[in-house]
Amino acid sequence: MTSKYYFFIALFIFTISEISGQTRHELKADLLGLLSDNYTSHYELILSNNIGVEVGFGLNFSPTFLSNFNSTNFQKYEFSTTSSDLSIGGKYYFLFNKKYGNGLFAGPYVRLSYLLSRDEAYAEKWEEIHGPALLERQRTNGPKNLYYGISSGYKWVIKSNIIVEIAIALTVNHFLGKDVSGFNDFRRFRGDGYIKVGYRFKKKDL
Repeated sequence: MTSKYYFFIALFIFTISEISGQTRHELKADLLGLLSDNYTSHYELILSNNIGVEVGFGLNFSPTFLSNFNSTNFQKYEFSTTSSDLSIGGKYYFLFNKKYGNGLFAGPYVRLSYLLSRDEAYAEKWEEIHGPALLERQRTNGPKNLYYGISSGYKWVIKSNIIVEIAIALTVNHFLGKDVSGFNDFRRFRGDGYIKVGYRFKKKDL
């Protein structure tokens, strides 16, 4: 189900790369995500001195939690969960330091979260705590959340090819999928931080 999203994103990036003739490419990994069992890699195509396009793919093994606030004794339940994330964002580099694709940046950001699997007991516990509302959505794997907003950060390029980047994404969370309660249009704000390290490939490296 997710393969079509990855294919079109890859095709988009490849087309831009061929049109621009750009030879600067970056591969990065998010170190901050490792603290929460979220393994994410990023590819960035530098289109010009101050324009970049970045895509990311991640696998998240963080458990899902449910809390029972209605109980006389507060209880918190943990369920094994596997999901994937696909993101794409534009970057505008302000070039205060006059270096290519380096320094302070900001741009639009979109991320799709896709549920791959979750402990079946989660849906049963959800119904026990919250009732049947939203229950069907809890049982179904597939696209779950679409986050859209802006990202900003700072990138250091060390010795022309070592990348260190700190960024934050401020987004609105749009819940995907249809459910019986009509809450599929409910939105909320979200902030995510990233610490990325990677390598910038030059023409001679490709």
